[in-house]
Amino acid sequence: MIVRDLKTFIKDITVDSKLEDIFDKDPDILEGIEESIINTGNLAKEPFYINKRLDGSEVLLDGHTRRLACLNQLSHLKDDCEAVIITLDLQGGSLESTRIAEELWIRTYQIKRRNLSSSQSNENKLAIGRLYNQSKKEIGRPNQLNKSATHSTLNSTSHNIGKEFGLGESTIRKYATLDNQISEMAENLCPKKLTDDENDREAYKEKIATQFTSGAITATTLGSMSKVSGSPLHKDKVKKALQSEDINTTWKVLKSRPLAAPNPPCTSPSVSNDLEEVKEELEKLLDNSIKSSIDINSSSYNSVKNKIKLLTEQPEFEEDGETP
Repeated sequence: MIVRDLKTFIKDITVDSKLEDIFDKDPDILEGIEESIINTGNLAKEPFYINKRLDGSEVLLDGHTRRLACLNQLSHLKDDCEAVIITLDLQGGSLESTRIAEELWIRTYQIKRRNLSSSQSNENKLAIGRLYNQSKKEIGRPNQLNKSATHSTLNSTSHNIGKEFGLGESTIRKYATLDNQISEMAENLCPKKLTDDENDREAYKEKIATQFTSGAITATTLGSMSKVSGSPLHKDKVKKALQSEDINTTWKVLKSRPLAAPNPPCTSPSVSNDLEEVKEELEKLLDNSIKSSIDINSSSYNSVKNKIKLLTEQPEFEEDGETP
């Protein structure tokens, strides 16, 4: 714990907008702090929590509302005001994992101080899952030499994260599965990173995550949709459910709808005649090859093969049974 000049601290401290916006600022609390500053010229000695990153920057973790109140009422603050600061050591192998660790610390600290809504509880689950998944990426895939060591490290990771948040290892992995399911759906439903923001995979992933954290998608529905989101037969159903007002109910209806049975092979006279002509062409090609003792020209063979494919392959039908 250290003490610094308050005015200098609130101006110099780094504020990460992603961390600042995790929880909305309570306007009543902000107004109360500002009123206290106006009346006393000082700020209550509640500590500011910061994290010192590997690049040397100091990032504010807790105290965003108090900092904003001080900036709004800077002229009322006395010159000898002091800021009590507690520096944490939350480091990851990359900036992304460090930010996730910072986010989780903020959420955990606020859980102890607030009655969080179910939406914020779901956000915590995804954040914990992201931390575990990010840790796995940094550890890397095991090879033949370090497979056992890597497996042990992953077990240690889930244990350590679970210990930090008072959760079992199986719960940590369950939260990681939720994050993986959202990523998988985004990848399957938006396979390319396009320039249009609405079709951007990350934006699509964020949209699905928001639907989950808000309760619009239950964990059971999320798992069911993710499992089939890569299937051509179900992809449109998943998209349709995500666009509905009642996702869970809509998905129950859509997933239970039977797929249309394929139509029997077309045996019209015209197709049969075409097949006979192709058969004769193929026999002639083989006969010429035998007589000349040379290999069949690949382009000629592929041409005949493609004709057979076009005449015999089944047309694609919509899942709900509607014919083209």
